[in-house]
Amino acid sequence: MNLHKELFFTRFERLWHWGQAVLMITLMVTGFEISQAFFLLGYSEAAHIHRQVAWALIWLWAFTLFWHMITGEWRQYVPTTEKLRAVFIYYTKDIFSPQIRRHPFKKSRRFKHNPLQRIAYLVLNLIITPSIWISGLLYFYYNDWISLGLDGLTLRMVAGVHLAMAFSILIFLILHVYMTFAGTPIMAQLKAMITGYVYLDREDWNSSIECHILVVEDDDLFYGLIHSWINKPMKKNGRNTSFLPVMTELTHVTDLKQSIELLTLNILFDGEMPKFEHA
Repeated sequence: MNLHKELFFTRFERLWHWGQAVLMITLMVTGFEISQAFFLLGYSEAAHIHRQVAWALIWLWAFTLFWHMITGEWRQYVPTTEKLRAVFIYYTKDIFSPQIRRHPFKKSRRFKHNPLQRIAYLVLNLIITPSIWISGLLYFYYNDWISLGLDGLTLRMVAGVHLAMAFSILIFLILHVYMTFAGTPIMAQLKAMITGYVYLDREDWNSSIECHILVVEDDDLFYGLIHSWINKPMKKNGRNTSFLPVMTELTHVTDLKQSIELLTLNILFDGEMPKFEHA
């Protein structure tokens, strides 16, 4: 098997991932103790740790949201239904079959999450996380409800929402761990989140990874023709797809000087200079 090594997860992504995991697990342990599910630290100590860790996680979430917005990584979580059924069948049925080895979703640096993961992250980020934020902050400022005009709320309702979202995060964590060790080899995804590198089959890589094309052309009309040709739709298995078999990204400059500046700064290639071959 011809493998290709590619950096998928930056240092910040890995620090954010593991930091969030530690903080969330700590919140669940202390939170369930506050709810008297078990006794470990004592109510007062558990409540104190829960408050401090909650603030730390809120700040981490806020900074991570800012990072996703400025880097454009938020696009990784845009949901899609393409191959959703195939991925669902793979994790619930095909993964237990020794005859089926390949994952139906071929990931790349631009498309790191499969359709099932994208939907799960969307629910987490748009429903679970805001709900637990808001209910947790209401808990913090319970004594100020009247002055804030929130006297119509009841502590039972806020506590119920907060606890329900905590169980939702616990379910998400269990499924997340399951999908982490559902790959082949079993430790591959865990190692990727530690080192940042993913090993892809060269055959899969050639058919899935994005291709950066730098077009040096001072005629806008001619560039438009090139753009149209690259993105020309064609039929494949009865479905529309692009002319090229890879995910492409065009960058247009009008002169050689601009192209040299881009290549020198490594803007197009995520910090790794490409190797050129003469035709």
